[in-house]
Amino acid sequence: KSFMIKMTHFTFVLLLLAIMVDLSLGEDQWMFQSESKWNKEWKSGAWTYMETVAVERSRIAVIGGVFVPMYANHNASVLDIGCGEGSISDFLTEQQKHKYVGVDLAKEAIIAAKKARGPPLKFVHAAAHLFNPQHKFDAVVFSDVLYYTEHEKVLKQYETYLNDRGIIIISIFHQSEKLMYEKIFEFARQIFDKIDEI
Repeated sequence: KSFMIKMTHFTFVLLLLAIMVDLSLGEDQWMFQSESKWNKEWKSGAWTYMETVAVERSRIAVIGGVFVPMYANHNASVLDIGCGEGSISDFLTEQQKHKYVGVDLAKEAIIAAKKARGPPLKFVHAAAHLFNPQHKFDAVVFSDVLYYTEHEKVLKQYETYLNDRGIIIISIFHQSEKLMYEKIFEFARQIFDKIDEI
């Protein structure tokens, strides 16, 4: 059995999923944005403003400081896909920080994350569909990343990276792209049971 929570606040949508089933993987996952595009943007500083945007900090505080401990636990291992500078880790417990792994397609984002946050946090340069962890996690976070991937295959793939009763958290920023994020949530609702919607 599996579970999910969806939370809507202003222009953000957050979907929390707890997974306990196995699904098969597709072999041909792919990304919609190039690594060179993301590296160029990160190197130019185009994304550094996110560290100072109050609504963004609030959103990631809810993910790392509320949902991870509430639905996983205070000692949960956390895999953050599309981590950028790893901002979600600012809101994790010390125990969670020691079990945190952030993954991003942009090597420049990973460099920034290591510089800004460093150990005990671990950061890995990899595409979401190519990353293969060495162990399973209690929580997997997709913050503003699934619409850049073939989300159906990526969600199925990452379900296999969860410990028993592990959770997946999906957070999507939206203003006018309702169709885009609704397709992601519609698929998630098909493969996971809902816990709650907010």
